[in-house]
Amino acid sequence: MPSNLDIFALAVTHFEGIPGDRNYRNRNPGNLKFMHQHEATGQDPEGFAIFPTWDAGFRALKAQIALDARRTPGLTISEFVEKYAPPKDNNPNNSHYAASIASALRVTVHTPLGALALV
Repeated sequence: MPSNLDIFALAVTHFEGIPGDRNYRNRNPGNLKFMHQHEATGQDPEGFAIFPTWDAGFRALKAQIALDARRTPGLTISEFVEKYAPPKDNNPNNSHYAASIASALRVTVHTPLGALALV
């Protein structure tokens, strides 16, 4: 059975793009900005991390979610999405994004990350 962290990361992956999009080209399922992640091999011209494999990118996504859950356990799913995919970066569907993650986890968008055992 997948962990809540796996479910959360898969929900993010589902929302971040389809085959052919930047996240697939960069093997970066979460469209993470380059922050010298452990397995990142560099960044694209827009500053998104590039990984050697999809699995490496998925591990980086899970590490980022777990880090956010540790740092701000009171952050709700909705607040996480607003921080992770801010509207100023051309992310117009954050309420749907948060609802998609919450639905996958069978919780509400108001559920704090600390209640999800993501770390």
